[in-house]
Order: sequence, then C-alpha cells, then structure tokens
Amino acid sequence: MTVAGYGVSAAASAAARLRELIAAGQMPPGHQLREVALAAELDVSRNTLREAFTALAGEGLVERIRNRGVFVAVPKADDVRRIFAARRLMEPAALAWGEFDSGQLDTLRMHAERAELAQRWGDLDGMAAENQAFQTVLMLVGGSDILNGLMGRIQAAMRLLFDSMSAVPAFHALYVQGHRKVAELLDAGEPFGAAQAWREVLANAEAELLKHLTA
Repeated sequence: MTVAGYGVSAAASAAARLRELIAAGQMPPGHQLREVALAAELDVSRNTLREAFTALAGEGLVERIRNRGVFVAVPKADDVRRIFAARRLMEPAALAWGEFDSGQLDTLRMHAERAELAQRWGDLDGMAAENQAFQTVLMLVGGSDILNGLMGRIQAAMRLLFDSMSAVPAFHALYVQGHRKVAELLDAGEPFGAAQAWREVLANAEAELLKHLTA
C-alpha cells in the first residue's frame, strides 16, 4: 500500500514514526508494542503494522518473542559495535569535510551549551536529546537525504543505548565534553582537529558501553 501523493508505503511511514518515537525516548528498551492499540494510534491496518515491525526488526530496533509479542530491543554488545562502526565513518568525515556556515556553527554551540546545562541539572534525557540534536547538525551539513535517513536509524538505536546507560552519568558526560571541544575547534578553523576529537569521544563511548553491557 502506498500513501497517495507521496510515493511512500504505509508500512514505511509507520516504521518511520515508530523510529521517531524510539529516538525520542518514548519507547524504551523492553517496551511492548501492542499491535491493536498501536495500529489504531498510527491509523494503519494490523498487517501494515506487522510490515513495519519486520523492517524495524531488520534494523535491530525491535524483536519478536515467540508467544509473547513484539518488544523494543534491549541493546547488546554486537549492536554497539555495529552502530559505532557506522558513526566512526560518518560523523568525523562530516566534521573534517563538511562546509559549516555560521548558522550551523551557532546551532552546534547552542546544543553544546544546552547539554552542559542539562548535565548541571542532572537531566540525562536532556543530555541525550542534545547529543542527538548535535549529531543531526553534523549530518545535515552533508546535504544528503540518504545520510539523513541513515542517521535517523542510528539515532533510534543510540537512544536505546543511552537509555541502557541511564544509571551511568559519566557516560553521558563524555558527549557533553566532546560537544564543547568540537564546537571550539570548528570556531578556531580546525575541522580536522574537530574530527579527531570526535573520533576520540566515539571510541571512549563505545568502550564504556561495551564494558557496561558485557559486565
């Protein structure tokens, strides 16, 4: 089924909406996706919703448990490695080679400052949201719909990882410190330095996640 006038299947649209809800933290790891209620909420048929579930399962965002139903996935070590392999390639490259205008630099600084404020308030949800917003700016500078679509998938997966680290404030602090450093290096006209600094943030974050998930 295709949504009239848009050329996007109803299943793809439903999957995109569920992805957005996961990325926004409204569907945490282990949350059960109840088919009847969710189909009504998204205004799609149950068959269409099942197609959306299949797509999200392929991305590692949901899992079907026999005789129990469909649940938002609980991240595993392999998920961390898969996600960070993509992030290490995409985000430092955007910093090194992207052409940031003054408005985008201002936006990066704004998200860095908001993340610091959220940290002072102990607001982990706020820290996670600002990190996602920071990532979004990095990908938008590429001007590619393909990259933006891929980043949407990565952000949903990252939100599940953030939620799994809700009791580890030091993990979120890695990103807050990285935001500030990257913004300062870009302001100083050092994009390659910013790219290297962000690679270090990603490496440290991956190591912390793996330590937590394999403990």
